Amino acid sequence: MTTSNPTNLTFYVIAKKNLSDLSSPLVGVGDSGDEASLIFTEDSKAQEYLQAADWTETDTVAELDAAAVVSWLAILQKEGVKYLVPDPDRVYQDDGMTQTVITISSVADAIFAALRERLSTAEPVS
Repeated sequence: MTTSNPTNLTFYVIAKKNLSDLSSPLVGVGDSGDEASLIFTEDSKAQEYLQAADWTETDTVAELDAAAVVSWLAILQKEGVKYLVPDPDRVYQDDGMTQTVITISSVADAIFAALRERLSTAEPVS
């Protein structure tokens, strides 16, 4: 049986220090009143944001594997958060520049589409 082994299934989020549960900051989305959570594809990008936001005293960067990301997304949805900001730039944010925002539901759809594809192409084990 051959399996696909992606090289990097790690993501990073900013989280409050000294909390047993993951608590990440939310940012406003335009003038809608909706909020988004930040997610980073590289530790260095998360660290840069953390420092630019001057949150190093209260927050840290947490590393999430694939299973933890799925759980985290489910929690965000239950809390009413609809959006993610991938790899945000704090300096751009402070300058009022727009940043990419994606819906959590579109991320969930992509995850489950990939899962369906993987399951439908799985080879039997003998």
